[in-house]
Amino acid sequence: MTRLTMLLAALLSACGGAPTPPPQSTTPLMPPTLSIGIPNERHLGHIVTGGPPDAEALERALEVGVATVITLRLELEAGFDAERTKVEELGMQFVSVPVDGAAGVTEANARAVDDAIMDATGDVLLHCGSGNRAGAMLALRAFYVRGKTLDESMQIGLAAGLTDLQETVRANINAACAAEDAPDQC
Repeated sequence: MTRLTMLLAALLSACGGAPTPPPQSTTPLMPPTLSIGIPNERHLGHIVTGGPPDAEALERALEVGVATVITLRLELEAGFDAERTKVEELGMQFVSVPVDGAAGVTEANARAVDDAIMDATGDVLLHCGSGNRAGAMLALRAFYVRGKTLDESMQIGLAAGLTDLQETVRANINAACAAEDAPDQC
């Protein structure tokens, strides 16, 4: 053994052994390699975004730890009622935050999505018809709730599936920054 190794061993034994590793997070984290099989699927920590799940995707979601399904689709969109029924049958929580296209890309809806995510007890599936509205909501959540800048918020949105609503999200954030009581991150 080298002198350094012996010195470290002596120090460790004098201090009661090896240092204790930091506590592990209790927040569930779905491995990004486990696809649940939805269109445009994206994984952002404990949140999966994308298009609408079918019954098999919901079963896979449950198997990998999803406990809450947040839909941004309107009740009149195809499959809404069947999805709610299947989610409840599987024992997962079903949350509806209707986002009616660009008009629904609002701070209030982003905060409602944040509330649903924060109330979730496991991983979250956040979806719409394609993932575009989900990305928009996560971008606005990043700005309004998490204090991220416009650029940081847009990156989060793009990573979550934001496509056609990019200009709507930018305009929303720019309007907030132009207001008299603009957030600090502007």
